[in-house]
Amino acid sequence: MPSYISIIAVALALTSSLAPATPLYQPPPAGTPELSAADNPLGLTWVIVSEKKGSAYNNKQVKLRPLPGVAGGGLVAVDDHSPALVTNYKNSSLYSSSGRPQSVDLGPTGFLNLTAPVDAKTHLGKYAFEFGNVGDPSLSATTVKGGAVDTSWDLLQVNGGAPGTRRLTHDFRGELMGFQLCPAGQDAGQGSWFQVFYMVSFSGDTWDIPGCENVALRTNVTLA
Repeated sequence: MPSYISIIAVALALTSSLAPATPLYQPPPAGTPELSAADNPLGLTWVIVSEKKGSAYNNKQVKLRPLPGVAGGGLVAVDDHSPALVTNYKNSSLYSSSGRPQSVDLGPTGFLNLTAPVDAKTHLGKYAFEFGNVGDPSLSATTVKGGAVDTSWDLLQVNGGAPGTRRLTHDFRGELMGFQLCPAGQDAGQGSWFQVFYMVSFSGDTWDIPGCENVALRTNVTLA
């Protein structure tokens, strides 16, 4: 399945930045415990937490923006009309969910898809965050291999956050990594929409993409 990136998003150039990396955008420490046996990571909804002070996107609901021909799947985004992204987290995978209390898996699972070849100068990769059915032979995605579900997602306790507060990350083999929210286009009569990407620096350099904000995807798990 091709990555459905708008012309605006593709045109945003990857550039190296001297801005310091923050804990949100570093790989999780090895052996970091994600969830205890008592945690219930089902029927999770997500909100945006931006690194930018006073961001208009803080606490915006993360959505699953439908794509033609992708039954139940789509792009992870922020807009004013798509359904909320609801997930079950099991065995380090993300499953699109019907929500609590039943939290039934709907079929599509979360994965990353490289939007363009890794930049040879900056060594930065930009990956679309998408959901789709990995059993579909037409699906082709960077972190989906041989029709297997992506099992590299981590739910980490937010430093200083309330009990049960978690942030999402992906166990990519990079030096620095994290989510970005970027303008993607206009919906007729419904305003702008913004796409969620996952940035990976293989060199340790940080990044600065005009118009985009470094963000975390945050949720709350139920504790026994």
